[in-house]
Amino acid sequence: MSPGEIPANLLTHLNVAFAYITADFQLTNMDGVSTEIYQNVGNVKSKNPDIKLIISVGGWSFTDPGSTQEIFTNMASTATNRGTFIMNVLSWLGQYGYDGIDFDWEYPGASDRGGHSDDGANYVLFLKELRAAINASGKDYIVTFTAPTSYWYLQNFDVANMMLYVDWVNLMTY
Repeated sequence: MSPGEIPANLLTHLNVAFAYITADFQLTNMDGVSTEIYQNVGNVKSKNPDIKLIISVGGWSFTDPGSTQEIFTNMASTATNRGTFIMNVLSWLGQYGYDGIDFDWEYPGASDRGGHSDDGANYVLFLKELRAAINASGKDYIVTFTAPTSYWYLQNFDVANMMLYVDWVNLMTY
């Protein structure tokens, strides 16, 4: 459906999927999607000023083998990389008028998805630092992450500690 067809008056929250992350930790458009779509979806607030717009970042194909497979791992691996991405996220949210961000990292620590053994711990550090930056900015951005129901993929999520820094979890139950 096009942004103009979204029944904004019937919704409280809208996740826009997906944005990607560049190798230098900028948010960018998903392959095959015009950057204008993110701005146009942002315009649904004119129909419902109370709707909360959340950009979802990542997705299954983002961690397929290829140039983007290890970007989440690389982003979360150092304080410098996390800080760069956090500054870029806050700028992007402000520029496009979104109310929050959802991380769909499929999957930290999973060797079949390009994961590394320290991804889970680094994911917690990233969320902690993101929440601190949001609090320092004076904004009230929503932060969520998407989690699988499969133990194989969930085992590397430190859900208890991640929950300290997010508003909720989106649970995938295909």
